[in-house]
Amino acid sequence: MRLFLIFLLALSLPSFAKTILCPSCSQDDFENAYYVQSAPGDTIVLPAGTATWGNSSRNNSGTIYLITPITVQGQGDSTVITIDDSGRTYAQGVIALWAPITFKDLKIIGASAGHPVTVFNIEAYSNPTTKLQMRGSFRLTNITYEAHSDGYFAIIHPWVDSGLIDNCRFSSDLSYTELIFMRGRQDAWQIPNTLGKADNVFIEDCTFNNTGYVCDANANAHMVVRFNTLNGSNKVDGHGLASNSPARSFRNLEVYHNRWTKTGAGNWANLEIRGGTSMVFKNTSITGWNFLHEYAYDAEPHGWPNFGFAATSVPGPGPSTTTVTTSSPHGYKSTWPVWAQAPAGAIYGTYPVTVTSPTTFTIPVTTTSNLTLDYVTTHKTPYDYPIRDQIGSGKDGGPREPTYLFLNSQNSTPWTRNLGTVCASSIALYKAQTNNPNATFTERDVVKANRDFFADAGFDSATGVASGSATQMRALSPPIPGFGFWVTDEGEWNAKNPGPDGRLYIWSGSTWILHYTPFSYPHPARAPLPPSGLRVLTPPTP
Repeated sequence: MRLFLIFLLALSLPSFAKTILCPSCSQDDFENAYYVQSAPGDTIVLPAGTATWGNSSRNNSGTIYLITPITVQGQGDSTVITIDDSGRTYAQGVIALWAPITFKDLKIIGASAGHPVTVFNIEAYSNPTTKLQMRGSFRLTNITYEAHSDGYFAIIHPWVDSGLIDNCRFSSDLSYTELIFMRGRQDAWQIPNTLGKADNVFIEDCTFNNTGYVCDANANAHMVVRFNTLNGSNKVDGHGLASNSPARSFRNLEVYHNRWTKTGAGNWANLEIRGGTSMVFKNTSITGWNFLHEYAYDAEPHGWPNFGFAATSVPGPGPSTTTVTTSSPHGYKSTWPVWAQAPAGAIYGTYPVTVTSPTTFTIPVTTTSNLTLDYVTTHKTPYDYPIRDQIGSGKDGGPREPTYLFLNSQNSTPWTRNLGTVCASSIALYKAQTNNPNATFTERDVVKANRDFFADAGFDSATGVASGSATQMRALSPPIPGFGFWVTDEGEWNAKNPGPDGRLYIWSGSTWILHYTPFSYPHPARAPLPPSGLRVLTPPTP
């Protein structure tokens, strides 16, 4: 309660900003400047030097909780903060931003531990009753970050409506390092999408080197990735329903005017989108793959939990069949195959089911002891699609919101779609559903062009987006509702580019409707702010 009252008071105080000079960049000197000397609106200046932050033996297990809006400024790469290997992981992190705070002009060396130490934990100060959100945007700017393990640069939590990560330089040693991870607000699927709006987390004008994920747009997330340079095997990842917690896709994702520069053969993805609604345009690459994907048909034995069942314990030793009880109605028919896994009981593979009730079925395997199945996977087939939150999904109960991809090029030719492979169990299930031993399907049958996404010519042998002048658009009457047209002589949103920058219209079936205009670039938070109130240079406290 005390922190909550301090936070509310901080938001209401007038701004008489001062600058506080730290005698060093140590965590002790910074915490003294912040907790003892600072007030909302102040700037804490870190000098050149080196220090280690986040040792878990400190107060709060090494986490620095920042709950009033301030700016922290270093001296560029001359201010070097190394994150301790014992620093807190995942949702805790070393630097907890619980207010609209700016960190700028410094270098951060990530932990080298074999566990995911998090640098910035960005979280709205909230509780289930008030849903108090972060008012105003956090900003991380002009930071050099070196990742030497699978740790996160930033984890962004629900109820953080907006933020800006700009002009930063990232490098990672590991291909699976997720540099920026976001979960969005819990009601994201009950409200309109935020395409083209300020209420997003923006990754803008950054440079990514070596390898690793640019971002993981996770459950309910709303992110914009634009005008970045990606010099390595760097992937923009939009998670889908299968692998998220909570079990929702990202809500919306915008990826545009990014440049992948890596040359040579490679098997990495530039972009993978598995759900939600997206705008992907004017990106360039030299190599790399681009996926429109969904996990419920493409892989085993992952056992994606959001498409399966948690099973109750199975008594053993068992007979020639094992009864599985599911936590909700399974929807199976006898002979359909499922993937079941419980290594302790030698259950690991695809088995035909025999249905005994809406929540029970048997599989032909003998158990040797009491056990609990890790999971029973429910594969999806064309019978099930479109499913909740897959690509092209809109607001709960509302119309579909297709993804649009256009004017993306690879070696001066249009981006193409790389297709995932449907796994054998999904094909077997489809054969059982259709009673056709020759039945089969591909990813194009479940993530469909001109329904779930619209793309320009060449992306997937589909033509669902065109570009040109407004006059050219009005001369067209497309045969498909949802067809998109990027009008090149309207929409002045890029201040660095004189003249019109383009915006997207879609065809309703009878008329053209303005659908999307990108948010103003550069982000308004990058504009220098005028001085506010009295600025006092405060010497450090001995």
